Amino acid sequence: MDSQIGLRTHDGAPSFAKSLAQVCQSPWLSGNHIRTLPNGDAFFPPMIQAIKGAKKTITFETFAFVDAPITREVTKALAAKASEGVAVHLILDQVGSRKAGEYNINWLTNAGVKS
Repeated sequence: MDSQIGLRTHDGAPSFAKSLAQVCQSPWLSGNHIRTLPNGDAFFPPMIQAIKGAKKTITFETFAFVDAPITREVTKALAAKASEGVAVHLILDQVGSRKAGEYNINWLTNAGVKS
């Protein structure tokens, strides 16, 4: 983890939850977990699978959300869950997502995804 933000442990260490809660100034809630996903081909399939498996809420935050085939897959998965009644909240960086594409934004908005 990045020592600049005060985390000096990895996500498998017992002290990780405590360190993360201190840095984020928010308590760690039982039932949650963290899975580190590397960039590249290994990143998107498990993320889309997790979206499809959500039952109550999804909070999706990203810096880069640029219109591309994989972005449209993420968009469709998020929109489908919102249409099923799952509360979906999307947090996009204004700079990193300025090329998100009207298609994606309209699809998400029309499905009831909240920003």
